[in-house]
This record gives sequence, structure tokens and C-alpha cells, in this order.
Amino acid sequence: MKGNNQLCTLLKLCLLSMLAFGTAKAQIQIQIQIVGAPSMKALDDSPNRLQVFMLHTLNPASVILRFAGAGTGKLYRYTTKAIEAEEVTTATYSDGMWTLTAPQLNCGYFVSGDGRLPQYYWISNYADYALFVSAVTGKPSETSPCISMDLAMDAAIRPILYFQPNGIPRRLDRHVQISYPDMEWDAEARLFRPSTKEVEVEASDDERTLVVSASLADAVYTIHGDRFTKELSLPFTAVVTDEILTPKVEVYAFVDKVDGGSAIGDNTPEEGDASLVSAPFTVMLAAYGNEPSAANFVWRIYRTEEGAENSVLVYNGTSTEFTFRQAGIYSILLQATNRTGTCTDEVLLENYFKVAESSLIVPNAFSPYGSPGVNDVFRVKHSSLVHFDGRIFDSWGKQIFRWTNPDEGWDGKYRGKMMPTGVYYYVIEAEGADGIKYKRKGDINILRPAYEIPLGGNLPR
Repeated sequence: MKGNNQLCTLLKLCLLSMLAFGTAKAQIQIQIQIVGAPSMKALDDSPNRLQVFMLHTLNPASVILRFAGAGTGKLYRYTTKAIEAEEVTTATYSDGMWTLTAPQLNCGYFVSGDGRLPQYYWISNYADYALFVSAVTGKPSETSPCISMDLAMDAAIRPILYFQPNGIPRRLDRHVQISYPDMEWDAEARLFRPSTKEVEVEASDDERTLVVSASLADAVYTIHGDRFTKELSLPFTAVVTDEILTPKVEVYAFVDKVDGGSAIGDNTPEEGDASLVSAPFTVMLAAYGNEPSAANFVWRIYRTEEGAENSVLVYNGTSTEFTFRQAGIYSILLQATNRTGTCTDEVLLENYFKVAESSLIVPNAFSPYGSPGVNDVFRVKHSSLVHFDGRIFDSWGKQIFRWTNPDEGWDGKYRGKMMPTGVYYYVIEAEGADGIKYKRKGDINILRPAYEIPLGGNLPR
């Protein structure tokens, strides 16, 4: 029984200790209270043991400030330097807090003399720095007209200053809230999608100009206030510009294989490596820009070693086809300009295609009677042939087959019927993408299978 009483006493002591610790912790966390006006912490300058608060009131006499500190200390106020602070004799102390009614605002406070390093508080009144804009106009930025927009307000924005304890003045960021319609590129769908951009900016040195990234669309820019009107829930009448024609240009290039020729390697080259292809190789060039700002498009295809000034293709427009017919390493350049020709964007696909040197290898036998799909078509091996003409003759000199696509070949038939095994003759003339001309003559054997098929007959079962 005695042991149980001791255990109960121990548990009570632990509970009281936890409650006391929690109360002390809560008191430590509450360093400052602002009563009588909406308020927010605007800045935490830990290296200088300074916190900046913003409140809003038209009647400072209704505001009450409370600062945590010991009764052995005193409350001080400073306007520029803490070392020049004066004691606030109207402050009262109770329950670990110094209380000040109808305080002076736009100045700093701290408790000193209690044996601890002081914590500094700068209290600003937004009513003295309220953002007031009745009109705003916009135009391309003077310093970067192709990417930025200058929004000029009809009134200067008063800077919100505070002083660090060492007397150094600093400006409090306003984060003026601006929104405007924009466009975002959807690479998968290959189109620009409408969007809305919301940004926070600071005024330029002239205190009247806000610089924002230009929209990709012709847009109306809206000022909604600053971070203090937003976080303190203060009323602000939005101000808008007229619609501003954007100078900004953004363009994307796509190169898609159409037909003719084939990629010898991967048709998606790594950066700096050309995709190896065989001529003739036809591609579709497709440009996508933020129209109507992107108004003029120019495609150039050129041998990398010769430069864009010696282009093999110069095309004005968004899309076109092009067939590579000559060997070499090619780069592709797409350039787009805006409606006034003052701003550009470009995409350079450097060393994008390597058109292989030509080659032609002619087999001397095939077996159309053998295993299906295995050497059953007389077909040449080739690369980058831009012209081709092949003919097959029997032993009497009669032409029994002709083809002009080197990817095709003779399946051993004449007028739909299988020809017998034996010797036939071919004549092939071709020209490569590198200018080499080929003329091949020779015989081709239809190999005999394990069984013979009569002329015009069927394979035995």
C-alpha cells in the first residue's frame, strides 16, 4: 500500500513538471503581442536579433503592444540606432510582459537590463505606406524589350524603411501582386495553352516602375495590391493596363521522318552526334510559335561545315518537306521574329543528320523455294542511292522483271508464276547521294531446293 502511494506521488510530480514546462515553453514562444490592429511578421532578421512587424491602423491610440521580458529590465524605443534608444516610461509590467498602450509606430522596441541579450522589434504601420495606384500603363522594357514589360504607375511607391539596431537602414519588400494572361507550351500536344501568371515584384529605383516578364500573349496586366494588403486582408481596388501587344517570341522545332530512305542508326541523335540516315531521306519540318506575336518563320538546312549562309534550303513558313539527297552532315536552324521584326527566337539542331556515303552490294544467289522469309527475294544492299534502275533477264535476253526502288527486289516470279532454278542476269544502274554512279552487270542463281518445281507449277506437298 505504501509503495502504491509513493508511485502516485511520483506520477503527480511528473505531471506537474510537464505542465510547468509546457507553460514556460508557451511563454517563451510568445515574445510579442499586437492587440487592436491586424498585424503580421514581415521579416525575421536573425543575425541582428531583429523581427519586423507590419500592422494597419488609422488610430494608433487603439493599439496595444506587449513584449516579453523580466521585470528587472526596462522597455526602450529607438528610431535609428539602438544605442540612442530612450526608455519608454509609460510602459507597465505584469506577468512577464511589458505593456504599452497607444505606442509610437514606425520605430523599434526592445527590453534591456534583465541580464539577457535583447530581442529587437520594429513596428511599422501600413497606413503610413499604403500602396495607392489609380492608373498604370505598360510598354516593352527599355533595357530588355524582348523579354520584359515596364508597368509605369501614376504615383510613386513610398519605400518602407526600417533600421537595424546598428543604425543601418533597410527597405522592406512589398511584393507587389500582379497577374496577367499568358501561354504555356505543351510539348506532348505540340501547342501553346492559355494560362494565368501571378507574380510578385518590387518597384524600380524610380519608385514608379514595375518590371515583369512579358507575356507570350497580348495581355492586360492587373495590379492587385502588395503582400500586406493580401495578408492583412486590406481593401485594394485593382488597377489594369490597356491590352499590350507582346513583343516576346518563343518557338519550337520538330523534324519528323516522312518517307524515302531510312535511319541507319537511332533517328533521335544525342547532343553533338548526328543521326545516320540513308538518302533519299524525307522529313517534315514543323514550327510552333506563340502566334500572333511569332509572325515570321524561316527554316534553314545546311551542311555544318559550310555554314547557314550556304543553306541547301531556305523556307519562309511554319512547315514544309525536305528530302536529303546528298551525303554530308547537316544542321537545321529555325528562326522566328515578331510582328515588328524587333525580337527573335531560334532553335538550332546542330549536326542533326548525317547522310551516309553511298554503297551498292549485289548478291549472286537467292532461294525463293526455300524457307519462307529467308533469302527468298533478290534484293541489293545499299545506302544513300538517290537514283536506281534494276532489270532481270532470262538466258534468252528477255526482260522478266524491273524495279526502281532499291528497297524492293525480285521474288523469282514472272507474271505471277515461279521461275525455275537456274541462271538469270541482272543489269543495275544507280547514283549515290555523294555523286558516285554505279553500273553493275552479272548473273544471279535461283538455287535448287531439295525438290524441283516445274515452270509455272506449284510446290509439292
